[in-house]
Amino acid sequence: MRQSGLVHRPSTILQPVPRTQIAQLVREVIATPATAEDLNQLAEISEAAQQQNLEPDQVEARLRERTPFASLAQFLPRDATGLAAYLALLVMIVQLIVMLRPPEPPQVIPPEQVEQIIERVIDHYEHQAPVNPPTTTAPQTHCDDHQAE
Repeated sequence: MRQSGLVHRPSTILQPVPRTQIAQLVREVIATPATAEDLNQLAEISEAAQQQNLEPDQVEARLRERTPFASLAQFLPRDATGLAAYLALLVMIVQLIVMLRPPEPPQVIPPEQVEQIIERVIDHYEHQAPVNPPTTTAPQTHCDDHQAE
């Protein structure tokens, strides 16, 4: 995941945001079920909105269309200075969440799927047939040694 940087525009002075509003915003972001990719998208939208001087309605539309963070739209300030402060806060919040969030545990292939893989490999080896991946809904990631029970 790329690291987002705070966008500094010398012509814009960020208005102070009360601590209670900052706490409320942090709680809202954390309470939203989101992947690392969702958080990255939130930071990218915030940075792009700052750079492109988007209107609050445009930011709201992007949040609703591209992220699970539609609830953040209720906090969007309607003035340019307030919006700039809000967007800078969102980028900062995302950076801190990503830094402090524990890594996702690796996915382990279930034992029944391991057996399917073993059978296909043996069949392939014995018959030199092309290997067709097993149909699964689980992502194929880390494979630990499993013993049949």
